[in-house]
Amino acid sequence: MKARHWFRQNFAWKLISVLLAAVVWWQVHPRTGGSRTRPSPAEAEWISTREFTLPVRILTSPRTPRGCLVTPAEVTVSVSGPTAAINALSPDQIQVYVDLDAPRDSATGLAQVCLNPPDEVKWARATPRRVRVDPL
Repeated sequence: MKARHWFRQNFAWKLISVLLAAVVWWQVHPRTGGSRTRPSPAEAEWISTREFTLPVRILTSPRTPRGCLVTPAEVTVSVSGPTAAINALSPDQIQVYVDLDAPRDSATGLAQVCLNPPDEVKWARATPRRVRVDPL
């Protein structure tokens, strides 16, 4: 008897809340990448992905002339974009570097890996995203 009373009490408000939650989910879910639909054939031809293994360069200012050792010395870079641009992309067009003047974790010595891909590349990611920098 108590469960029936709980269910029927304020039933209109409960129904409005559930409907409103469904409308909000329906509006937000596709915009947050939650859509599970496949890309159209035109989009599938446009999207292409490649991976490169590239050395990590050190970017520093003239006032910090000391040498550093980066571990690992190479990272894997994944790039995506138009098929023609990705197929024509060469490894030397992607700059992978660590900026020694940028703040980094002093306890672990890890620094953020920065990427500078060409403008045609729509998405780029380095793995690992952080590397260890030790002074020589």
